[in-house]
Amino acid sequence: MKENDISELTQTEIQVQESEMQLVRGLYHPNLQLIRDFYITFQGHFCTVVEYCEGPTLDVELRKNADPIPEEQLMQWFAQICCAVKLLHERGVAHKRLTSQTIFFD
Repeated sequence: MKENDISELTQTEIQVQESEMQLVRGLYHPNLQLIRDFYITFQGHFCTVVEYCEGPTLDVELRKNADPIPEEQLMQWFAQICCAVKLLHERGVAHKRLTSQTIFFD
């Protein structure tokens, strides 16, 4: 589960988050973490229930390799990331936290 403090957001910003979650909830793509559900707590937290990802993050993979990562491997990772982001964009959703720490491998 992911939890974000929304106490500083306006009602409109909260509605935008809810709308985006409605668009991607249950959306399946082999390179996306499945969003199962979402809810807002009484304490002002927006909680997203997501599929468990067992694998390491891109950040971990990049740090553990002292040697340069082969270009073929990098291109494969890049293509998978692009396919997932393309699907989100087709649904009108922009990924706001796309970092090496939010990209998982299986």
